[in-house]
Amino acid sequence: MGVLSSVDVDAANTFTYTLVAGAGSTDNSAFTISGANLQINASPDFETKSSYSIRIRTTDQAGLSFEKQFTITINNVCELDNGATLTSGVITATQTGASYQWIQCPATILVGENGQSYTPTAIGSYAVVVTIGACSTLSSCIPVTSLANPNVEEKSKFVIYPNPNNGIVNIQTDHDADLNIINQLGQTIKTAKVTSDIVNTINLESQADGVYFITEKKGSKLITHKLILKK
Repeated sequence: MGVLSSVDVDAANTFTYTLVAGAGSTDNSAFTISGANLQINASPDFETKSSYSIRIRTTDQAGLSFEKQFTITINNVCELDNGATLTSGVITATQTGASYQWIQCPATILVGENGQSYTPTAIGSYAVVVTIGACSTLSSCIPVTSLANPNVEEKSKFVIYPNPNNGIVNIQTDHDADLNIINQLGQTIKTAKVTSDIVNTINLESQADGVYFITEKKGSKLITHKLILKK
């Protein structure tokens, strides 16, 4: 754990070290000294005990000694479990009692997917960021080659957030698309292009509060998404 040393006016002096009773010797029993090496008897755990107080005596070859109390502080090491398992198309983080954020590898955040388990809706690789307090860990990417319900047609991802919205609209999708934004009168008030696997931002702050529709054409289908502006 540490190497002990002493400073003396006689540079030729040698020293021996011992743990001694006295002020600040509360945790002496948790340590041993071998030569000039201070060693802890068992691996420390920050959650159990974050600091230790010991008292050490240094003695030179003439028998003169000096004692001092030391406080040893234990660092908090991140000990979260970064494991995840895939069972019947559902991926589950091993760590319990945490906050979770699922991503599609390599680094696409899956907005709103914050449970301990995640059921992919598309073939691909997925991972989870696990967080407790200031400590976070990332699982390895887990390949998903079949969906939980193979009889359900694979759906495209198109997420609008927040919704209701104050005018700054974020859109995340797994495909490129040309969008038309239409008001309740059926008028196209804005067009936009969105790109897959990034957060696309559309500014509608100049539009009045109300219900709007975002349409995209996919093949022969016209797909409509509802947006509510509320400033």
